[in-house]
Amino acid sequence: MMRSNRLAFIVACFAFVLACASAQGQSNIVRKTNYYAMTGSSIRDISLSLRQTRPWKSPHDASTEWRIQWNAFVSRNGDQCYCTSFETTTMITVTLPKWIPPTNTPPAVREAWAKYLRALEQHEAGHADIALAATAEMHKRIKEIRSEADCDALRTKVKTECDAILEAHRAREKEYDQQTRHGATQGARLWGPRPEGRRRDGVGRAVPSAPP
Repeated sequence: MMRSNRLAFIVACFAFVLACASAQGQSNIVRKTNYYAMTGSSIRDISLSLRQTRPWKSPHDASTEWRIQWNAFVSRNGDQCYCTSFETTTMITVTLPKWIPPTNTPPAVREAWAKYLRALEQHEAGHADIALAATAEMHKRIKEIRSEADCDALRTKVKTECDAILEAHRAREKEYDQQTRHGATQGARLWGPRPEGRRRDGVGRAVPSAPP
């Protein structure tokens, strides 16, 4: 009888270890990049084309949208409920301008555009990193969740954790845009011709041609 109880204890512990390990779950990442066409042979014409062709009303020339779908699977083992599996799918969509330069475009304009686009891509990559950080934090926190006697209570706890993580990382995105001035401090500034004395930055605002 004593040996049987010990065997049952070992099996129960083994089941608990499996449940905790499987709660690490699976993380799927789906990335997509969209482009909108614009043109212009001068910085002024490019700026005008960007304003006319960007597929949104905000003054930003690029955009990153992301969302995380998650599924938590809960099962009962004895008198306790465990999160036996946690899966996420992180969908990241980046939209960038695709410049179609006229044949008479000066080399200096081409160079300015290439620099601007690299900075836009760097800024949007920062947004994508925040999305991936949110996913990683979800898996970490869900793995640490303890069992509950009530399965519905466990599901609520998982949802609360995930919602809090999403909210925190959405706030991080706002801080990121504020700190980088929507990419301007990362070089997302499209300089205008000297005679005009103006330039545009990554958020589409006209700013003085001299650095702040």
